[in-house]
Amino acid sequence: MFFVHRVLINARRIVITAYYRFVYRDRFVYGQHFKFRGNFKLYIEPTGRVEFGDNCFVNNYFSATSIKKIKIGNDCIFGEGVKIYDHNHKYSEKNAGIPIHSQGFTSKEVSIGNNCWIASNVTILAGVHIGDNCVIGANCLIYKDVPAGSVIKHKEELMGGGTMKPKVSIIIPVYKVEKFLTRCLDSVLGQTLKEIEIILVDDGSPDNCGNICDEYAAKDKRVIVIHKKNAGVSAARNSGLEVASGEFVGFVDSDDYVAATMFEDMYRQAVLADAEMAICQFAITDGATDQLVHRSSGDDFNVLKFDNKKAFELIADFSRPVQVTVWNKLFKRELIQNLRFDTSKRMAEDLEFLMRAMFKSKTIVYVPYVLYAYYAQREGAATYNAGHSMDWYYEQNSNVTFIMDEVAQNCASMKKLAIGYKCVNGDLSIANAMVRAGKLDSEAVKLVKKELKNSIWEIMTSELHAVKKIQMLLFIVSPALYMKVMKKKLVG
Repeated sequence: MFFVHRVLINARRIVITAYYRFVYRDRFVYGQHFKFRGNFKLYIEPTGRVEFGDNCFVNNYFSATSIKKIKIGNDCIFGEGVKIYDHNHKYSEKNAGIPIHSQGFTSKEVSIGNNCWIASNVTILAGVHIGDNCVIGANCLIYKDVPAGSVIKHKEELMGGGTMKPKVSIIIPVYKVEKFLTRCLDSVLGQTLKEIEIILVDDGSPDNCGNICDEYAAKDKRVIVIHKKNAGVSAARNSGLEVASGEFVGFVDSDDYVAATMFEDMYRQAVLADAEMAICQFAITDGATDQLVHRSSGDDFNVLKFDNKKAFELIADFSRPVQVTVWNKLFKRELIQNLRFDTSKRMAEDLEFLMRAMFKSKTIVYVPYVLYAYYAQREGAATYNAGHSMDWYYEQNSNVTFIMDEVAQNCASMKKLAIGYKCVNGDLSIANAMVRAGKLDSEAVKLVKKELKNSIWEIMTSELHAVKKIQMLLFIVSPALYMKVMKKKLVG
């Protein structure tokens, strides 16, 4: 009787396999010795694909639904009731009046490495990459990457081990920084705030960075590694945002390093102030000599609390408690839930993201400590100020103009401030770049003068500091004289 039972099971398996191969053709691929039990279900869209490697076993009530790609390695076993999806329904607050089923889908490839055991009733969501030799315990919801060699007993393990929920998610894009990466990761893992998750996004780095990331993940369960094809820092940060689960989110560049108390100090002040964003001071050091190049200015003693309008004023005035970077900031995750970095930007890529986040913020807190060390003049990175090309300043000006025009259009009370900011961080930045270069560029002069003249009334009647207004007037009257006046200030 048992023999007959086995024959019937094998016959049923052959029929189901043949049916799926007939329906889905080359969109359903399986290796040698692929076996499954009852209620094995696949749904594959014309754009989708499901792949099983060799020696895979799938238990009862398994289902995989694909509109992009689900790839499973060799020697994997799946418990009962496992579900895998490579897509999610779209939802946008802007389209809240449209039924969700009419808003379409987002899709991201799912991959599972070799020799993995996925236990019963596990659900794996879009974009998840599970490394080799992993064990996922029963009933887990896997919504972020699992590093190779991990054993996940409960879903909370993805958030740093045990039942600890991360207070801060720290996203670190990694690309060609082998020389600096260990120092960066040691400084982040050495934080006095222990309830953190560290999301390392290996952006297809051609050196040993990917292996270093995996080594740290193996040593500390708070570390999550995402390996992806190279697509730039904005795409890498976006990948980190997709899996971040902390109450707040911070960004660290992988060749920089941070003070041991950075995230504890910023988190504490953000919570005390009920703020959506926290900002700290930073230092810039020369990558070759490790000598101090620049230190951000601002109040050195007092914690400051202000709204977004005041933040714009501080930026426009170059008072510098607020800088146009993301790496010395802490963002409440709810604030940036629907924000992403624009991957089309080649330079000053964090500017638009920061402006949009700031525009949505009601309360911002400034922490008067130097907690972040930025390494300038390193190989493969844009250097601070003088090292930027004119193209960098042109693109920054374009980015600033775009976002500030939007601010001005959507908030009448900030119109003059937005225009002032645009002129300071866009036009004057180009002017000052020429000062540092020691020569005037005719096209740049023409552009700056035109934009300043077009905005002169708004500039003069705005809250900009008088010094900035005088500088703009001076450039309009005589770019050559502006060069002479500003040379000592900017060049020394």
